[in-house]
Parts: sequence; structure tokens; C-alpha cells
Amino acid sequence: MELRYTQSARRHRIGKAHSRHVIATHAPAVTSTSGGETALRWIGEDTTGRELEIVAVVLDPPATRSTPTKRLSSTSCQQP
Repeated sequence: MELRYTQSARRHRIGKAHSRHVIATHAPAVTSTSGGETALRWIGEDTTGRELEIVAVVLDPPATRSTPTKRLSSTSCQQP
């Protein structure tokens, strides 16, 4: 799974290792965005005990090999 971090994740200064820990240790809930796209949502504590909410928008797979790979567009980490 390819992860791309959004500006809001960087703005909140959430490290990639912290968000990956939440993804690895908690089951995602399948949801959808306001635009109707499929999204995965994790809520859990990182390695420091800080609760994170991570939302990943799932993109369609590429139609052919000549197009750029799109797997997972963005992960937004927010502190509640």
C-alpha cells in the first residue's frame, strides 16, 4: 500500500512512523468521503499514547501500465 501524506498531516507535525503504527495495529473502518470516494479510517494511539485519526482515500487502480500508479492518495492525521 502506497501512502501519500497531505499538508494537514504535515501541519499537525504527525510523523510517518506514528501514523504507520496506528495503521499496523488497528483495523480500519470502511467509509466514504463527502465526494463519494471510498475511504479507510483508523483511530488509535500511536507509540507515545497520542490518539490519532487517520483517513486514507482509496484510488482506482491504473487501467494500463503506461499510466502512473495510483493506490492510496492521501492519509490525513489529526489529533481529536
